[in-house]
Formats: sequence, structure tokens, C-alpha cells
Amino acid sequence: MKQIALAGALALIVSGCAAKQPPAPPPLNLAVLTPPKTETLPPPTAAQILAEQPSEVRAAIGQHEQNGEWPTYKTAGEVLYPYNEGPEPVVDCAPLRTTDIQLQPGETIT
Repeated sequence: MKQIALAGALALIVSGCAAKQPPAPPPLNLAVLTPPKTETLPPPTAAQILAEQPSEVRAAIGQHEQNGEWPTYKTAGEVLYPYNEGPEPVVDCAPLRTTDIQLQPGETIT
């Protein structure tokens, strides 16, 4: 009977140790991030946009303001045709040479 009592006491001691709960973790400190305040700048004026353009663009706009026509630009490697509702541009191609035609989004060749 002593053995049963000793075993019961030992079981109570062991179960008492196992019943201890670990300490609770410290409470969480949540950081709330707020987006930085951005200053909204006014949209650029037409004069500001024009001032940022290359001199060729400014000259073309000046020519258009004078006579209402947009110029065609020709360089050694390319020809730039302005959009126009008038006659279609004529593209000169050299025999046995590649001609690269670049269209703006939405443009098609018919």
C-alpha cells in the first residue's frame, strides 16, 4: 500500500510540474503606417511643355502657327511625316533595301 501511496504522490508531483503554463508573451505594439502627404503640383502650362521640347519641335510649332502647315523632316536615316488629313505621304523606297515604317498606336496602312 505504501507503494501505491508513493506512486500516487509521485504522480501528483509530476503532474503538478507539467501543469505549469509558460508565461504569456508581452502584448504586441502595432505600428500604424500613414502614407506621406504628397503635395499636388499644378499641371504644367503649354509654355512650360514647349520650353522642354527640342529646338526642331519648337521651330515646327512656330512654322505651323505662321502658315498652318506642319513640316516634313528629312534626315540621312529617316523621314518624319506629320499627321495630316490631306493627301497621303509618298514613301520612297530603294530597290533591294529594307524600309522600316513606324506607325503610332492605332494607325494602320491600307
